[in-house]
This record gives sequence, C-alpha cells and structure tokens, in this order.
Amino acid sequence: MADLSEVWKAIGDALSGDSTLTDMLGDDGQIFFGKEITAQINAPAIRFWVIDDGPVKEASLSGYFQPRVQIDILATSMTAAEAIKQRIDTLLEIPRRNAASLTLATYDLKSMTRLRAMHIGATGLTQDGRKVQHYATEWTLKVTE
Repeated sequence: MADLSEVWKAIGDALSGDSTLTDMLGDDGQIFFGKEITAQINAPAIRFWVIDDGPVKEASLSGYFQPRVQIDILATSMTAAEAIKQRIDTLLEIPRRNAASLTLATYDLKSMTRLRAMHIGATGLTQDGRKVQHYATEWTLKVTE
C-alpha cells in the first residue's frame, strides 16, 4: 500500500477549510477519517475513508495511482444530505467543477471524480428523535508522484 496520507490530508483540509460546508455541518458537525459510525457521531457529519490506494502495476506507469475513496454523509434528512453532497462535489470534483488540481509536496492530484452516490438507509442511530440517514459517495482519483 502506498503512503498517500499527504493526499488524504489535503482532501480533509479542503473539506474542513470550506466555511460553506462547515456552516452546513453546524457546531456539532464532524468531518472524520476512517472512523466507524457510532453513537458518538453527531449528524450532520462526513466520514472519509480509503477503499483502495490504487497503485498502477505497469512498469511504464511507476508513480501513478488511481485510488478509490468513499465519502459518507450522515444527516437526519435526505434534503440536508443532498445539499452537503452537492457542496462536496463543488469542492472536490477536479477538473470538472474545480479547475485547479491539488499540488502537494510529493504528489499531484490530477483528477477526482465522483463515480456514484446513493442513499444507503438509516444507520440505526437517532438524533433529536430522528433517524440518522447514511448517504454514500464513491470517488476515483488520479495521482502522480
């Protein structure tokens, strides 16, 4: 597995550094990496985790990665989840919505594309008497050294 922690941090920083998104999440909202969905999570919240770090095996493509990540949205209404998803799309879809790639010290994030988004269903958690809904988005990235 490649150490793409620099890429994951840049994505987390892009999410947590956006005032529009953090306003949508509110005072109790959280953005977290790889943590299990538990009762300690206050919705709305965003969970980011790596599905596959995606190193390309061909020798001619050394230093090229196509990782897949999942960004989960937890909210007490699908309207809130959809609005948060739209904001994440605006922030992270490179180059379609956001023309600039994220240039990092070691890597260059050339593109980040949402493959799919779907409502998974209720999490089994409740908040303020409402069921917390789980909305999942899957992304593919193109990263070079």
